[in-house]
Amino acid sequence: MTGLFEFDRLAERLKAYVESRALKPEAFYILERVLIQGEMPRGDAERVAGLKERSARMVLSSLINDGILKSETPKGPVSQHFGS
Repeated sequence: MTGLFEFDRLAERLKAYVESRALKPEAFYILERVLIQGEMPRGDAERVAGLKERSARMVLSSLINDGILKSETPKGPVSQHFGS
């Protein structure tokens, strides 16, 4: 069980998640940043993913809708969400 939360393995699993959900590959960079920092302001998604603002917002929305990221408020920072 502890192997699930080793950083390298977790990053690999996040990359596999992005591929399996047919998300834009740049979604991984957002997930990786949130994994490292614990949370990320929504405005950083554009820079982190290397996408234009609209595309970055769409990727971020898809990650939230998928349930892998969450936010307390519609404009608040996003954090990782490990569902049960």
